[in-house]
Amino acid sequence: MHDAVQHEKLPSSQSQKETAPDEEEQSSVPNQQLPPRDFTTRSFQDLPPEILVEIVLLAQATDPHAHITISNVDVSRRALIQSTPLLWAQIDYLYPLKLVYLYLERSAGIPLSVTMLPPLYNGSAYHAVLQDFKDEEINGIKQFMRALRPHRHRVISLRLRCDDLAFDIPGENEGPLSAYEFLCDGSMGRLELLDLELGSWRLEGMKELAPSRNLKELHLHGPWTSYFMPLFSTNLKSLVVTNYRAPFSRIFEALEATPSLISLTLRDVSFIGIDAKKGSTLHFDHLRSLSLIRIFTSAAEALFGCVVAPNLVAVRLHLVATLHLVDDPTDINKIQLFPAPQQSVRRLDLIAFETEHWFLHSVFRIFPCITHLRIASSNLLRNHLYPLLGRQPDFWGAGRIETACPDLKHLTIDNEFNEITGRVLELASFRHVSGIPLESVTLQGIPFDHDVRNDILKLAEVIPRLKIGGFGQELDIYGDSHNISPEETSPSETSSEGEWASGDEEVGFAHWKVRDFTLRALIASHLTLTPKYDDSTQTLEILESTEGSQDEE
Repeated sequence: MHDAVQHEKLPSSQSQKETAPDEEEQSSVPNQQLPPRDFTTRSFQDLPPEILVEIVLLAQATDPHAHITISNVDVSRRALIQSTPLLWAQIDYLYPLKLVYLYLERSAGIPLSVTMLPPLYNGSAYHAVLQDFKDEEINGIKQFMRALRPHRHRVISLRLRCDDLAFDIPGENEGPLSAYEFLCDGSMGRLELLDLELGSWRLEGMKELAPSRNLKELHLHGPWTSYFMPLFSTNLKSLVVTNYRAPFSRIFEALEATPSLISLTLRDVSFIGIDAKKGSTLHFDHLRSLSLIRIFTSAAEALFGCVVAPNLVAVRLHLVATLHLVDDPTDINKIQLFPAPQQSVRRLDLIAFETEHWFLHSVFRIFPCITHLRIASSNLLRNHLYPLLGRQPDFWGAGRIETACPDLKHLTIDNEFNEITGRVLELASFRHVSGIPLESVTLQGIPFDHDVRNDILKLAEVIPRLKIGGFGQELDIYGDSHNISPEETSPSETSSEGEWASGDEEVGFAHWKVRDFTLRALIASHLTLTPKYDDSTQTLEILESTEGSQDEE
């Protein structure tokens, strides 16, 4: 085995010399078939233990119990799996309690990643009939926390969702401990990631959380109180705040305490008392990604007015005029995104960005150096994209054409109508002739007809990489972005909303399949194009066909 490994690590030049005769022989005899390789159980058993452990860790990313499956191969594999603590370090509330204790035992003192995400029962869908289910969940959480209680010092990642923390946790040999103390008394000193969603953030007798020096990533879902301020520190690198409606001064103080942030995401957020911090600034020298999802226009304007991030690379923006039936008096077309152009931004993602064309023009001036642009569900009209095509700087600038975002290379358009393919074709052709061509274009959810087909065929002549995809149900408009198939759509996403009744997503998916196969057949019949369909991403890539294919046609 070692000789085989050493043989594989021969210098590249020597390896090429030894394989060259084989390649020549294969090229001279094109129909010759290589003998099949024999991948037997023996070859699997010969893998070094460290390689096998790495394979299992990769498999656990999609199947948390992959190590248990592999342990059934033979006695030696089982012994290796059971004696490797790293493979038992991910513990979930959904595991049977006996399995939880088994994981805690076999993880043997190494850091733990804990997930505790039962359903919430005190939200808008709460009903007295659900009380029994809620009590059962609380009892399960108590038992789960009881098992974890002696191992809290090992937890480095905790994802917790709970209606409230107003209950006590029994101990093995100690007295009861309140759930709040379990979480907040400082025993989890090694915690690096905390994802917290509570139905109730206020408890009688609450105290400030103990600060965590190792915390790098923090997710807070809901109206967290000032007791959680110690979680915000200079060590924090990633912050996600969702479903938050509170005075702007509180989020300002939290952000002021986290100057080392690399990624900041705010979703479903609105503020009051914005004027109290008007003119103040927040400096983020390390911030690379800023995402504002389903955020009030006034809240976005307040943040853009105070954030200073000279190294910002990616901006994701989804502004809404109304949120949760509450009107925002700020006009989306009158806000100022940043006081000055952001030369460092390379990626811009605009979702449900229904604005006047002149406001979108100002957006392109704020982000003049973007290389990647995505626009989704924004009801684009022809004049919205004019700056990317070219414009005269002023009335007297005849003969001089300025093009916004000259570095733009990758364009994605999702769920747009209004003859958008013709606008994209016009844009791509102009930039191709002007010497600033687009390298890739992705179109998803575009209504298909004869004119669209012709536009796509012409686009393929000027775009090296063209992708045509189906209707995108997940665009972060009403929910979080997840790459899931229609079969995995959750009940909340299939409920009746507006003109969409329950079950319409199945009809839409069936319609997409018919349209997709029609698109594939039409494009495949063209003389100079060959479709390449990717089942994993549900996209159709338009590639230049080979010379042989053209000769046959």
